[in-house]
Amino acid sequence: MKTTTFLRLSLLIPFLVWGICVLFFIVWSATDSGGPTANESTILGVMLWAILFYVFGIIGWFLPYLLLSLVLLVWSFRSRAQTLMKVFAWSPVAMAVLIVIFLTIISVSTQDWDMFLLNPLVSTENFFGSPLWFVILTLVWGYICVGVGFGLYTILQRPGLIKDEVISASLPVPELS
Repeated sequence: MKTTTFLRLSLLIPFLVWGICVLFFIVWSATDSGGPTANESTILGVMLWAILFYVFGIIGWFLPYLLLSLVLLVWSFRSRAQTLMKVFAWSPVAMAVLIVIFLTIISVSTQDWDMFLLNPLVSTENFFGSPLWFVILTLVWGYICVGVGFGLYTILQRPGLIKDEVISASLPVPELS
């Protein structure tokens, strides 16, 4: 497999993780009393709330990520692997911008202008309704996915399953004698 093929496939990582989270939450709900409770403060409870947030958060991140993925997919056919690696590494920043734009569009359509005009540093109550909160979450999660992708790339590259494209050297200039 080539590096560009791996990069194209790596665009599916958030969807694969979402599917795993859905399966985990379904199994947890079937074996437990229906998922995490509001008073759950253990590490397991925090993990379950994070999974629940991600599973239902697809409503907010699906369209922006789909747009970003399509742009990266098209770009992957027109660019070299080294350039793509850098672009994919910066993609969480682009995703954060798209999330803020998406939330702003939703906010404008619901006429909830106050949510985006609040100063997130004034109080934590305002912070969790501000775009800054979504930018932080997007960057953290995005770089977790980039890290997973890079880790898989490194693991698959060692046994030779991913081969870097060979950059051909220019032909030597014939000597005149």
